[in-house]
Amino acid sequence: MKAPSKDWLFLGSLGGLGILVGQGFSRFSFGLLFPSMGVSLVGTTSKASFLAALYAAAYFVGVAALIFVTRRVAPLRLLVSGVLVSTIGLLSIGLARSESLVIFGLVVAGLGAAFTYVPALSFVGAALKGASRDKATGVASAGIGAGIIVARVLAFVFRAESTSSGWRSVWVSEAVIGAAASAVIILYAFRTPSSVEDRGVPIRTTLRMPHWLAIGMSYLCFGVAYSIYSNLAVKGWELGGLSGFWAANSLLLVAPSQMSGGILLPWLGRKIGAPGAIGASYLLLTLAVAEVGLRAQDIMLSFTSAVCVGLVSAGIPAQVVLAVRKRLEGQGIANDATTTVFGVITLMYAIGGLVGLLEAAHLSKTYGVLTSTFLVAALLALVGGLCALRGTPGKH
Repeated sequence: MKAPSKDWLFLGSLGGLGILVGQGFSRFSFGLLFPSMGVSLVGTTSKASFLAALYAAAYFVGVAALIFVTRRVAPLRLLVSGVLVSTIGLLSIGLARSESLVIFGLVVAGLGAAFTYVPALSFVGAALKGASRDKATGVASAGIGAGIIVARVLAFVFRAESTSSGWRSVWVSEAVIGAAASAVIILYAFRTPSSVEDRGVPIRTTLRMPHWLAIGMSYLCFGVAYSIYSNLAVKGWELGGLSGFWAANSLLLVAPSQMSGGILLPWLGRKIGAPGAIGASYLLLTLAVAEVGLRAQDIMLSFTSAVCVGLVSAGIPAQVVLAVRKRLEGQGIANDATTTVFGVITLMYAIGGLVGLLEAAHLSKTYGVLTSTFLVAALLALVGGLCALRGTPGKH
């Protein structure tokens, strides 16, 4: 049973609410707040990098677990679980009095985040079709950027940088928002017939989807490039000659761009064809990452780079899930297989995120500079674009 087309904004917002908590808050708040959390809880910058990698590993484990439970639990119920677990992680960090509790909170938040993005986009896609599905998917994807913006607003309101306990108020406030989001999604879940949700299929079904490996490799390359950019762009710009102020403020443009990228790029796919839109997305990513490595020392170029990465960091995932559903529709199993297959593809993205962290640490340490790191990431983004062109079907 499909939902009426007019419900696309509501369903997209519902999915976006879960993504806001599970992705926007739990994935990006640590990077924003760790300088304020103090040496006693986080330690040095290198320790913070280790904790970020620990979160990424927890996310990877969570996605792997998600794949195995999709046959037993419908995606909307998985989304509820993910938001609730993410909320527990956020609250644990906010109340932490030791490094061990911060680690516990990050691991729990990472596991919860893994149960938000894939289920949110899967249940939205199962309930809608055509242009309504594309628009709802874009609105849901915007939850990442919205979450980052809300986190920054909370950090400003509670003066996280200038007070000793402001960062705690941010984490706890995010947990309160997470609890409210959970309540809203739970109320909707109780009123939703299971027929609008897919039920999952055996993992081996992924191997029968045409060009699944090409789509998966494109997403893996995206994970590597985006991980390197989001973790090292500010340092790269500083080494290129920009002041710390302008380098940090350049990266601030990523979040508002994310809010529009998930909507604009699927819309572009309906106008010029999905392969053209996703190919353009990966080209933008390649140029944006390369800009940091080439050290152009230009403020406007750094601004443009950040805007482009923001657009594609929401737009590429939205286009990937639409491509997966289109491929599965051709086999007549889209409403049963999307969660499982997109979960497998997302697992490859999670691997890419881990590889990106390791690559950044290794290359930066070996060569003492970031030029090679970003150029390798740009090359991988280009390879990812070629894979995406191979795997993406025509108009959605």
